[in-house]
Parts: sequence; structure tokens; C-alpha cells
Amino acid sequence: DQVIGMKKGDKRQVRFTYDESAENREPAGENEAYEVEVTAIHENIVPELNNEFAASFGENTDLAGLREKTRDHLEMQAESFAGQKLRSDLIEEFLRQNPFEVPGSMVNRILQGELDNMKDRSDRQVDSEDYKQRMRPEAVRAVQTYLIIEAIKEKNNIEVEKEEITEHLQKIAEANGMDTKELRRRLIKEGRFDELRNEIAQRKAYDWIIENADITEMKVEKPSEQSNIIAPDWRQ
Repeated sequence: DQVIGMKKGDKRQVRFTYDESAENREPAGENEAYEVEVTAIHENIVPELNNEFAASFGENTDLAGLREKTRDHLEMQAESFAGQKLRSDLIEEFLRQNPFEVPGSMVNRILQGELDNMKDRSDRQVDSEDYKQRMRPEAVRAVQTYLIIEAIKEKNNIEVEKEEITEHLQKIAEANGMDTKELRRRLIKEGRFDELRNEIAQRKAYDWIIENADITEMKVEKPSEQSNIIAPDWRQ
């Protein structure tokens, strides 16, 4: 709001107060001031929604095809989010009824690994102890989830068949517009093929939990046409 009306080359000091909606709530209520300079101004020009626009996305021949494909992607995204929320809630309820401690060494290994990755991705200085303290609850939950899923896999002799891997690869390839064989080669080359196998095994373990849990399904009301929904980049 404070930069509205500024032109290219203008400089201004802007002030704001942190509120409790910020991810880090510690500075809530504190004031900050920044010197702002406008280096460029861009206008977002929205293209006309027609068949020519749809064709610019490659496989789509008309606007109806683009709408259908986008709708399919959004439905897949919604189903994925709902599945993730369900699995998280199931673990949460399991731990509420069956709390247990986890080895500190496993928690510290996760924290150190995440800290090392953060340092590799950024040159910004990180307070290691502060980071570990803030992220410890998430690391503990990650270890708890891992131990629960591994116990279920062992108890139910869950294994992954070759056909299941092939089917899963086909779904991923189709969703990302890739060739299945090429995707397989890429995963093997990047050393991520075992991750795929483990992901399938985890899903089968969660399926076992879902089958044995008392779950109530609720229908979500259709969002309004004005809702702002951003389609994901399915190539990633």
C-alpha cells in the first residue's frame, strides 16, 4: 500500500508492524522500516481466452480441451491434498491414543540433515541451535511416522511387486507428459528408484490403516467461480 503512486526511480521509506499471521510469531508487534527504490514497473497483460491461447500450451487444440485438462489436473491436486491430510490426521490420532518416545539419535540425524541442506541451498547464516530447537517437534513427528509405517509394513508383510512399480511409473509419467521408460531411466540415474519403491510401500501401509480406521467422509462445497486457484507446474 505504501508504494502505490511511486514511479521508476522514486525512493521512499516504508514502515510496517509484524502481526501474528507471520510464520515466525516472535517479532509480532515490532516495527520495521525499509528504504524502497522502484527500479521498474511492469503491467500484467492477460491474454484473451481463446483457442489460440489454448494451442500455445502444446497438446491442446482448443479452449475446451485446455479447460478439461486443467480441470483434471486440479482434481488430481485436490485428491492429493485430501490424501495427505487424511494420512496426517490418521497418524495424529494414532499418536494421541498411543503416544511413545523416539530415539534422540534419529531425531538429531534428521535435524542435522535438514540443516546441512539449508546451508547448501543458501549463503544466509543460520543459527543452528535455534533452528534445531524450532524444528525438533516436526523431526520427532517424522521419526514417529516412520516407525509406525515400518511396523505396519513388517506386521503385514507389505512388499512391492514389479507390476505395481510399472503402474505407478505410468501414472507419474502421464501426469507430467513424459515417456515411462525415460522416467524410469531418470530415476535410476539419479538414484531415486528405491525412493519410488518405498513410496509405494508407504502408500500400501497407509491403505491398511485407512481400511482399519473409522473414517467419516465429508463433502466439500464447490468453490465460487471467482475463487483464485493456481494450477501447479506438472513438469516438476
